[in-house]
Amino acid sequence: MVSSRQALARGDDGRPLAIIELNSDVTERKRAEAELAHVKRLLERTEEISNIGGWEYDLATGKTTWTSAVYHIFGLEPAPVAPEPAAAIAAYDARSAPIIDAAFGRLVSDGEPYDLELGLIRPDGEHRWVRVIGQAVLESGHVSRVFGNIADVTERNRHERWLRRAHDELELAQPDRGARFVLHRTWFGRDDLVG
Repeated sequence: MVSSRQALARGDDGRPLAIIELNSDVTERKRAEAELAHVKRLLERTEEISNIGGWEYDLATGKTTWTSAVYHIFGLEPAPVAPEPAAAIAAYDARSAPIIDAAFGRLVSDGEPYDLELGLIRPDGEHRWVRVIGQAVLESGHVSRVFGNIADVTERNRHERWLRRAHDELELAQPDRGARFVLHRTWFGRDDLVG
């Protein structure tokens, strides 16, 4: 694939002197652009399926970047500029906000990573459970950027609570049979537990 540009060269008197043409082979650039677009679509589909998004905060520029899944998890429409870290922290519930605020502060200042499960309140008032992971990039011994991911784990938590209640009910219903049940982070339907 070739890109072509032409320009008209004029003399001091303004009369046309020559046509200058520049031809460039842009095949590799177009291939790279197509590959980048493909990978971006793959990432977006993967985030949609897994309900996990990525974020980054550049300390030097103060720029925050969110993937589309992060906006979805927070219950927001994607915007050209992502919310500042303080605004994102303010979206966490009353118990979780101080925890993520302190963890993010340690990440930015000391590079201390975190992996937390916290409560998040969307603008419509819906409470969601999220797992948020943060890591730092060090340059010359100092934190230059922080990045991580956020996963909506609300459904998993709901299933685990149901499983714990079912376990407790079975223990109460059969105290003399000596049955012991082990909880795993695996979803079982009601039919799987009765029998």
